[in-house]
Amino acid sequence: MLKPALFALAALTSLGVAQSPLVTLNLGGNSGNVGGGLYFDLQINTTVTLTQLDIRTQTGAASTFMDIYLGPSTYVGNVTNPALWTLVSTTNPTTSLAGGLTTYVITSPFALGPGNYGVALKSNATSFSYTNGAGNNPPLTCGAVPGSCLNSIFSNAEMTLRAGAAQNAFLQGGIFSPRVINCRINYTPGGNPIAVASWQKYGGGCYNRARSFYEFWPSSVPFDFGTVTAGGSGITSMRLTFAGNRYLVTPGTTAMYTHSPGNVPLGLGDDVEQPIPLDPLSPTILFVNNGVPTNTAAAFMCSNGFLSLGASNAALVTLIPAVNPFLGSAPLFGNWHDLDPSQVGAETR
Repeated sequence: MLKPALFALAALTSLGVAQSPLVTLNLGGNSGNVGGGLYFDLQINTTVTLTQLDIRTQTGAASTFMDIYLGPSTYVGNVTNPALWTLVSTTNPTTSLAGGLTTYVITSPFALGPGNYGVALKSNATSFSYTNGAGNNPPLTCGAVPGSCLNSIFSNAEMTLRAGAAQNAFLQGGIFSPRVINCRINYTPGGNPIAVASWQKYGGGCYNRARSFYEFWPSSVPFDFGTVTAGGSGITSMRLTFAGNRYLVTPGTTAMYTHSPGNVPLGLGDDVEQPIPLDPLSPTILFVNNGVPTNTAAAFMCSNGFLSLGASNAALVTLIPAVNPFLGSAPLFGNWHDLDPSQVGAETR
C-alpha cells in the first residue's frame, strides 16, 4: 500500500532537482593577465539560483576572488563599453581543487529567470586559464557566433552556455576569440530573479529616415500654423506617419505651446532671435552638433521659423529661409517660413 505513495514522492522530488552543475571543459591550454576578463553567453530555460563557480585559474590559488557582471543579452560587440555591464556579485574562494579548478562561492547568490544573458567575469590577483575554440560548425565560422565551435557549447535542462572570448584588461583592449571557459556552474532550482537592465542592438530604425522636410510649391496657406482667431488655419501641430519610404505630414491635434517656461510670452518681433533658458530644475538637453555630443541649458527661438540649441544663429535671422543655409548650420527645427509674429494674421511674407 505504501509503494504508490513512495513512487509519487520520488516523482515529485525529481521534478525539483536541478542538473547542477553545468560542466564545460577542464583542459586549460591558454591564459590571460591578472585582472582580465572572461566572457560567455548564458541561456536560462527555467529560473535557477547561482550559488558557486568552479573556475580553472592560472595559479589555482584559493586566496583570490572574482567579480561577476551581467550585461546585454550577448557579450559580442559589448565588451569595450563598461557602462553596459552591472556588477551583480563577488565570490569568496574557498578550496583549490584538482586540475587547477578553484571553488568560488558566490557571496550573494542570485537568481536568473528564463532569457539570454551576457556574462563577464573579472579575475583579481590571479588569471583565468581557458581553452581555445576548436573545430567548425558550418556554415558558421568558428568563434564568429558564441557556441559555434565544436568545443564551445554546453547544455542541460536548465541552461546553455555558449563560449566565448577573453581580454587581458577587463572590458577594454584587444579581444581574443574564441576562448572557452573552464568551469562548473553550480545552482539550485527556483528563486526570485534579479532585475537586469538589458540593451539590444536594433539597427538603424528611424535614424535611416531622419530628414528635414519643406515645401516647394508657392503657397502653403491650407497648412499655415495659427489659431483661427488670429487669422490662421486652426492648425497648431503636425503629425508624421511613416509610409514605408517617406513620412506623410498631416495636421495634428496637440495645442501649440507659444510661451517660455514660467508661461512668459516670448514677444518675438520680425527677424529676431531670443534665448529661452530651461527651468533651473530641468536637466540639460543633450544633442549632436556637427557630430559632437553637446549639452545645453538654453534654446534659441527665431521669428523666422527655426529653433536651435546651444548657440545663437544670428547670421540666419535676416535671411529668407532656404534649404542649404539652414541644413549647413546649427538650427535643428524649422518650418521654412519668414515669420513675423508681431503681425496678427500675416504669418508669412
